[in-house]
Amino acid sequence: MVGNMYLYNSKKFLSEHNGTDFYFVLSEILNHNLMKYTDILFACSIGESLSDMRGNHIILDSDWDEPEDFGFIQCYVCEKVGDKMTINEFLSAINYISQKYITEYPNEFDIVQKYVDKIESRYKSFFSSR
Repeated sequence: MVGNMYLYNSKKFLSEHNGTDFYFVLSEILNHNLMKYTDILFACSIGESLSDMRGNHIILDSDWDEPEDFGFIQCYVCEKVGDKMTINEFLSAINYISQKYITEYPNEFDIVQKYVDKIESRYKSFFSSR
């Protein structure tokens, strides 16, 4: 967990906001050094799903067969359907974790804020077009 305290410090918030599986998948990705947090934000900003290649996934809009039907973030844990997060829950989770990350890594504020803004823009505009 050393180096990922920002995520650990977000665990309670995530568990209270339908993000238990979201936390688990992110922690697997980060603890196995598959991606850095800023890489995760970049992937989310383009709608790319996240995976630890071990059966744990966070499915975003780019992986839906019919992207126009996208309405929630789906987590899978050990290839089993896990939590569904609303777009608002997902955006709240990203913002909360990012604030914790910036506290730990203040020199990465600009890049984190850039991606968070892109994520918010992507998902807010996605639903305003319906």
